[in-house]
Amino acid sequence: MTRPPWRGGAIDVALAAALWGTAGTVQELLLPTAAPVAVAAVRCLAAGVILLLMAAPRPAARASLVHTVRTGGRPLLVATIAMTAFQACYLLGIRTAGVAVGTLVALGSAPVWAGVLALLLRRRPSRRWVLATVLAVAGLVALVGADPQGAAAFGVVLAGVAGLGYAAYATASARLTVLDRAAVIVVVFTSCGLFLLPALLSAGVPLDLGGLVGLAWLTVGTTVLPYQLLLRGLKGVDAPTATTLSLLEPLTATLLAVTLVDERLTPVSVVGVVALAVGVLVAGRSGPRRLAAT
Repeated sequence: MTRPPWRGGAIDVALAAALWGTAGTVQELLLPTAAPVAVAAVRCLAAGVILLLMAAPRPAARASLVHTVRTGGRPLLVATIAMTAFQACYLLGIRTAGVAVGTLVALGSAPVWAGVLALLLRRRPSRRWVLATVLAVAGLVALVGADPQGAAAFGVVLAGVAGLGYAAYATASARLTVLDRAAVIVVVFTSCGLFLLPALLSAGVPLDLGGLVGLAWLTVGTTVLPYQLLLRGLKGVDAPTATTLSLLEPLTATLLAVTLVDERLTPVSVVGVVALAVGVLVAGRSGPRRLAAT
């Protein structure tokens, strides 16, 4: 019996989201002493190289890569810088605020920032975006207020900057005339790795067994494989469905953080997490397809 295309697409998107949700836990368990920016450098550069090697044998893919570089211009540069900021601040935010909170703040703030950028580009946001923004801001306030010492609050700010980076990446990449999104991902991740290379050279990363396993998983398990699944899955599901399924990422991150990293959420934090999750869901019900980036 043939599986309906939408069902296969939904499975691909859900699996991609779940794999992204493992990134923070892997960093904290297997790379606890590594500088997050150095980890981001390895993740991006290695993933970019692997994706490049996967594309190289196919003439059409090579042509798409050349076309992307030649015609990308300012939007491609902005998308690359924004993704670089996202990758660095995302892992830094998780290190400071915790896996669960850092992941959800980065994802929950992105729709808010996307609306702000739309306003700057003189595009009127929808009423759903306004509601989603109210929920997301309320959730962020609750999460920051739950930490009177301010340490995790700084991590929340970093995760919020990561959300801005993702929103800027999505906004800039949407302005590209390139039709092959896979080629854009290859160029962006390879360039991100090169931009972050100085951090890797200065800080380095652990090369023991645990460190190597962690870096390999962050590269393949949370970048190369999920992006392949996402690009395939988006061909079979609509935008609201993809956004709903993307909530598996913070859900996975939270479950792993509680069970493996021994994180504990206060009642106020739980309220913030719920408000952010609902905000993400509301924002996605009327927005364009969400191309996750974690």
